Amino acid sequence: MTYSIRQAKIPHDTTTLDKIEMRAFEYSKAWLYDKAYEGTAWWLAEYDGRAVGMAGIRYPIAEAEGAAWLCRAAVIKTHRGNGIQKRLLRAREAYARKQGATEIWTYTSTDNSASSNSLISAGFRLWVPTRWEIPGDKWSAWVYWRKYI
Repeated sequence: MTYSIRQAKIPHDTTTLDKIEMRAFEYSKAWLYDKAYEGTAWWLAEYDGRAVGMAGIRYPIAEAEGAAWLCRAAVIKTHRGNGIQKRLLRAREAYARKQGATEIWTYTSTDNSASSNSLISAGFRLWVPTRWEIPGDKWSAWVYWRKYI
């Protein structure tokens, strides 16, 4: 049995994406909502035909020409440590390049060292965005990342 990555079909796979998110983050309800799927592309990681991970990307974004934004990503706990996050990153980066993006932005929470380490090993670097780039006051709980592609 091996892991595979495939692009999700929206709206067909939205329920699966929601279920992965709830299991991975132990939420009682999904953080994502119907509008979150508009203008985005999503991928599913599967093991033996069962979905065990998910990740999305938005391109273009209004904040900067040529920039793509990595949306929510999640891997079910029992499948972490198998390189799924890195494979999902590669799939989204390839998509961004194909769409014409020149850089990718994302963030992690300050206590999420596993995701931060995956981003660093994939070539992302710490970034301090200006206030016009990231609307709202989301500075204290997040670490921002950027990669030029």
